Amino acid sequence: DTLAEHLGSMEAITRATIDELCEIPDIGPTTAEQIHTFLQQDEQKKLIEKLCAAGLPLAEDASARKARKDTLKGKRLVVSGRFVRQSRDELKSMIVQHGGLCASSVSKQVDYLVVGEEPGARKLQKAAEYGTKIMSEDDLLKLLKEAA
Repeated sequence: DTLAEHLGSMEAITRATIDELCEIPDIGPTTAEQIHTFLQQDEQKKLIEKLCAAGLPLAEDASARKARKDTLKGKRLVVSGRFVRQSRDELKSMIVQHGGLCASSVSKQVDYLVVGEEPGARKLQKAAEYGTKIMSEDDLLKLLKEAA
């Protein structure tokens, strides 16, 4: 998802330099080098060509890219607990659609902890320790609705 969102197509991904890959959130030098090396292998190039020839869409749909909002661009969020209005996966999908990044645990790099019923005690403790903002499901949905 991240590569397609940032580069748009498999062609652009295969042409990307290690430095360009490093500019994508959550991709560091080691991962960028591994992706680059993998995609430069003849075997992988042939596989990509076969997939294209078979009609597999290897580019992000322009309308999907256009529909995405930047409300949460560059923000990292962790989702914890049970939710009433949306499932956890639906909330995560909405976060990504609005430019946010989902993390699985609270760290210093996390901007928001979205809590439902019975959130993880450890996540709440870490959020307090790091000064991470805590928001409810309703707070998140209101923020995304206002941006629409």
